[in-house]
Amino acid sequence: MYNSFGTLDENAINDLSLITQFANYIQLTAEGGVSTEQVLPYYTPKFIWLLRDFMLEIQDSRGNPITPSQYLENALTDQATFMRASANNKKVRQALLNYFKDRDCLTVSKPVQDEQLLQRLNTLADNQLRPEFLQQLSALREKIVAKVSPKQLKGVNLNIHMMMSVIEAYIDALNAGKAQNLSSA
Repeated sequence: MYNSFGTLDENAINDLSLITQFANYIQLTAEGGVSTEQVLPYYTPKFIWLLRDFMLEIQDSRGNPITPSQYLENALTDQATFMRASANNKKVRQALLNYFKDRDCLTVSKPVQDEQLLQRLNTLADNQLRPEFLQQLSALREKIVAKVSPKQLKGVNLNIHMMMSVIEAYIDALNAGKAQNLSSA
């Protein structure tokens, strides 16, 4: 899950530029005539972009209402936007499209309007929060629970010890400046 404030604009996309650096350190060996692109989503995590304090009505270029998920897809694939984007932002968009086949976007409005209350948000009761915020938070929880699945490697669910070994292998490879083969980590 990646969370940011406001809209999906060039600055928001640029903030994810680190993701393009990981492409230099990822290798994947596809077996049995299967393409790397077909296998990659099996190894990469699900991606949810949470837009906090979001206040816009989301619409397409013709003014029709669209879902937050479609808003994300449009931000990543709209050709007019893509052509105006910097070279770095084009790489980020392409990395998001390539590495995160299972991606989604959710929006959450401000929890309260009053700035004084916002300063002490952690002390407020639910009845002091905006009802639409509570509904959006509930939808976020449901989305996360629906998308959660055990991490697997070669069809085996990883327990905590196995997962830590995989993470350590990734960290060691990154620290050594070497590419890590996801299928053999």
